[in-house]
Amino acid sequence: MQHSACKGFQKGLKTLLLIVKDKLRRLLTKDLTYSFSLEKPSEWVIRQIGKPPNVYSLEASIWLLDVAIKALRKDFDIIYVSTTDYIPHKYGPETGEAKGYMNQINERTGLFLEEDITLGITADLGMNRKTIKIDLQKMLLKRNIKVKVLPIIKDEYVKHQP
Repeated sequence: MQHSACKGFQKGLKTLLLIVKDKLRRLLTKDLTYSFSLEKPSEWVIRQIGKPPNVYSLEASIWLLDVAIKALRKDFDIIYVSTTDYIPHKYGPETGEAKGYMNQINERTGLFLEEDITLGITADLGMNRKTIKIDLQKMLLKRNIKVKVLPIIKDEYVKHQP
């Protein structure tokens, strides 16, 4: 199956991928015109937006959305932004942090809607309160079952993952 960004490249479209983690960026860049991550930003972005915040911050996704808004004026045909799920994992939906974060997301979404563009928004999880956390590896080791549990996506950013 061919990724839609690859089809855009074949049609001569100018594409941009903006993503938080550089590991994921490297997995998704085949046939893209341009890409960078919050971890390894482009020089023009640092000049225009400023240095990126920490991956584990309320500002990480907001920074990427601000970059995407600036990138709209650079004549990209397709811009794909992948934000972080740190805030929904870290804070419950009724906390001040989560509400402030969503207000900022809504403000940026409004800025996109003011442009003459087609906008698509998806989400991979909701902000449901998590009351049970299971460490499968610890649980099995306590029962003398020798095991090594590997998450589907393994990287250094596991602080907010169950």
